[in-house]
Amino acid sequence: MTDTAPESERPIADLVREKHAQLAGGDYFALLGVSRDADPTAIKAAYFGLAKLLHPDMIARLNLAELEKPAVEVFKGLSEAYATLIDRRRRVEYMARTADGKALPTAQEKVQRDAASEARIYFHKGTLMLQRRVHAEAEACFRKAVELDPKNSKFMVNLGWAIMNNDAKPLEPRLEESRQWIERALESPNQDASGDPYYYMALYYKARGDAVRQRSFLQDCLSINNRHVDALREQRLLAMRARKRPESPLMKQIQAFIDKYKKK
Repeated sequence: MTDTAPESERPIADLVREKHAQLAGGDYFALLGVSRDADPTAIKAAYFGLAKLLHPDMIARLNLAELEKPAVEVFKGLSEAYATLIDRRRRVEYMARTADGKALPTAQEKVQRDAASEARIYFHKGTLMLQRRVHAEAEACFRKAVELDPKNSKFMVNLGWAIMNNDAKPLEPRLEESRQWIERALESPNQDASGDPYYYMALYYKARGDAVRQRSFLQDCLSINNRHVDALREQRLLAMRARKRPESPLMKQIQAFIDKYKKK
């Protein structure tokens, strides 16, 4: 990255970059610039000294636009380091973890972990909306969950199901988009053993009136999870409809011929 900071501001720019690089190591002592035996007074002084220099508002006032995002991450890291090391219990736990060689999460890992946690919250909200049959709101929640955690097949398939049921949209576009999300879930390497993607694809073909493919996906679902209650119910309904299906005119003629032959 090209350094555009004026010469008088270059030390601050260098300090942001140095501290940003240290975030990846997860060493709170190095980040604050104190020794591992530093007392609370030294830790507090180090934190407030750095926070004053590297606060995002200060970076913005210095017109270091290219460093605004790293400065925010550094400031969050400094705050986390201070909160951990100033608290006796948290400091002991932190030092025990680092002494055992267990690496602390990097800034990027923390962002990913926080995003996954937020995605689960949206997924839970979406599930509640589905139960209440508020499908537009459920779709919005599942979309946010997928946006935050795009590799989660469970989020994908529930988004597909919410879209399929959102009758505020025209039928054909929502069926097509639903199919795409469910297929993405089927192609995901992160599937669980629930069999849900196959079950929801069966429901897609049910909506399409394609009983053959519906039955095939139900069988796939049950081959993965033979206790899938909803798939078992759909399979029974298919069997009942097949038994109640009226005979075709040709079959009626054949049966009439057989009956007539038997009477002879």
